[in-house]
Amino acid sequence: MLKTIAKKLKELDLSKEEWRRAYQFLFMKAAQTEPLQANHQFTPDAIGFIITFLIDQLAKSDQLDVLEVGSGTGNLAETIVNNSRLTIDYLGLEVDDLLIDLSASIADVMESSVVFAQGDAVRPQVLKESDLIVSDLPIGYYPDDAIAQRYQVASSEGHTYAHHLMMEQALKYLKPQGVAIFLAPNNLLTSPQSDLLKAWLTDKAQILAMLTLPESLFQIQPMLRRFSSYGNNKKKSLFSPLSIRLPISRIKTRWFTLRKVSKTG
Repeated sequence: MLKTIAKKLKELDLSKEEWRRAYQFLFMKAAQTEPLQANHQFTPDAIGFIITFLIDQLAKSDQLDVLEVGSGTGNLAETIVNNSRLTIDYLGLEVDDLLIDLSASIADVMESSVVFAQGDAVRPQVLKESDLIVSDLPIGYYPDDAIAQRYQVASSEGHTYAHHLMMEQALKYLKPQGVAIFLAPNNLLTSPQSDLLKAWLTDKAQILAMLTLPESLFQIQPMLRRFSSYGNNKKKSLFSPLSIRLPISRIKTRWFTLRKVSKTG
């Protein structure tokens, strides 16, 4: 039976993008009867195409090394690789057992070039430096205070926000003058622990752009859907300078585009 189904699917001769959309439709259909856990929902196409556009506009080279922290179902990764004009060496890092199996299995069926690895994005990993970091940040607290205290953004009282820790750790994998794009909650810079984050940003990164997404873009609260428990440099940058400032309104989500800086002296 399974062999027959596999044969029929192969005969369809679907492209990689058609496979991705087919899997996305299955996720949405399944969610109508069996609601997905909050941290198992995928990054929607509306966001995936925006970030793909940003990458294509920022890049000055036709080849990029990209790292996604918290890659989830892999939908964002496949959206970028399938639709970008660039040649991308893409690695997705995900801690969840189910999600890493799912994303790797889908990539295998699609014969995708994307590589997925299992690992806690907060804890240090042995990874090469990338030209670009991307993340649809999970929102919540990180439970291991001993690990959190190793970071500049660590809170002295209670648990530290996991998304703050992921941002700090992610930049350690970024090449000097590289760019990181984070999808973050609207109150990222005004939340209770935001002073710690802003101090780290001032020291380690430069905010190139901050885009507020309109509320009408979403029918639900997608950016709160993924919860988790758990300078001066002479090297040539692969990215052209771009700074976008949009009016800030009471919207749920924002894009933050950062550039890693190296300070001397």
